[in-house]
Amino acid sequence: MSEGQELKFSPTLCQDIIGFQDYLKRLRTIDDSIILNLNTRILTSSSKHDEIQNTENCKRFHDQLIEAYQSRDRCIQACLADAESKLSELKKAREANSSDLEVQKHLRREQTKMRMMQKETVVEEIIQDRSLKALQERCRRYINF
Repeated sequence: MSEGQELKFSPTLCQDIIGFQDYLKRLRTIDDSIILNLNTRILTSSSKHDEIQNTENCKRFHDQLIEAYQSRDRCIQACLADAESKLSELKKAREANSSDLEVQKHLRREQTKMRMMQKETVVEEIIQDRSLKALQERCRRYINF
């Protein structure tokens, strides 16, 4: 995803786990290319102009990362809330009619989807830690974390 390009979240993404994961993958392109981005944005010379430019670039990149993290977190939390709501409804339906195999099958499918979404929170935490560590290593001279 290039700078300025924004992917819009739609609650329908929560219905399909593959679509949900693909959406998150596209939102994570900033993290996937962090080393390349830092290498192209942070100049190695020590002139005063480059120091100022590096400070601005580090701040801008940090802000972009934080914005991406918040966007992904909102997406994950919205889909988890949606999944929890559906699970609650399905559990009530199962309690009302425990012999309905279709409800049980749908409940298991939703539980699996919920677990996969919960795993994305762990993946997200790892990605954020890795990206922030790379940013801190490269920008520690220019901004405070």
